[in-house]
Amino acid sequence: QSTWGWNLLSMASQLEEQIQHLQVEEEHVGRRNRRTAVSAESYDPNDLNKRVKKVFPKSEDGKRQIDTKLRSNFLFAHLDEDGRKELIDAVFETKFKAGDVIIKQGDEGDNFYIVESGTCDIYVGSQKVMVCNPGDSFGELALMYNAPRAATVVALTDVIAWAMDRITFKLTLMEHTLRKREKYEAFLEDVPILSSLLKYERLTIADALVPQEFHQGEKIVKQGDMGDKFYIVESGVCDFVIHGQKVGEVEAGGYFGELSLLNNQPRAATVVVSTPKVKVLCLDRATFTGVMGPLHAILKRNGDQYTKYMEQLK
Repeated sequence: QSTWGWNLLSMASQLEEQIQHLQVEEEHVGRRNRRTAVSAESYDPNDLNKRVKKVFPKSEDGKRQIDTKLRSNFLFAHLDEDGRKELIDAVFETKFKAGDVIIKQGDEGDNFYIVESGTCDIYVGSQKVMVCNPGDSFGELALMYNAPRAATVVALTDVIAWAMDRITFKLTLMEHTLRKREKYEAFLEDVPILSSLLKYERLTIADALVPQEFHQGEKIVKQGDMGDKFYIVESGVCDFVIHGQKVGEVEAGGYFGELSLLNNQPRAATVVVSTPKVKVLCLDRATFTGVMGPLHAILKRNGDQYTKYMEQLK
């Protein structure tokens, strides 16, 4: 999954160029799921906010189910609440009868599907490889690449599914990426550890950041646990605690979690939220290794503070 996530980040960083070549597609009247290119329009990133965003009605239960699925899917995990809400609004309901072929291996991909009710079988060639139940999804590659379907999906029962088209996804991802860059670029310039990076390196980090929110008393990381994320504090204050004793704190612009990733060792300290709310920006292990490479030596050197704290407490 980390590899897929890294591929997505690469795609996101190139969207400004790719979007110029997106073809505007429309369905032929009376021919469901058949799409034809009618023009090759270009999109100015500065005009994205002028586009009419799609909104299809759905129940609150339906919205919650879609939101849960988006959060757990690597394609959407990096989106903030506004980005997910836009996609939730844009997905539309589709219905299939038992025996219907929803997607066919080798056909052009257009939509991504989240099953709301019913069961589907997935085939590669003639071999059944998977069963999709409510909450499951399929067709992700159609969102990332204009490529033929890799499998056939057949409705085993009557099925209701939420569908999202590829162009809506790409435009939403592009807008979200640009919005994140605007929001985090200035902030990252003021983070001391990142000051030596080139602009494009900071933008790469901005694209990869995943925001998270914690509340007073919560433990963001625990001493002794194996780490899988690196954190930059966006707002609020956290305490460093080693063997139950506070040894320091970190505030906006500070960071933690790097040593566990650099050295593949358990967490050296527990980090506890000390203000009513803390917002952090996270990088997973694979992304941290990829984008923070130039800072490896600095991060290692700064990690000496943890060793000092441990020696003082012995």
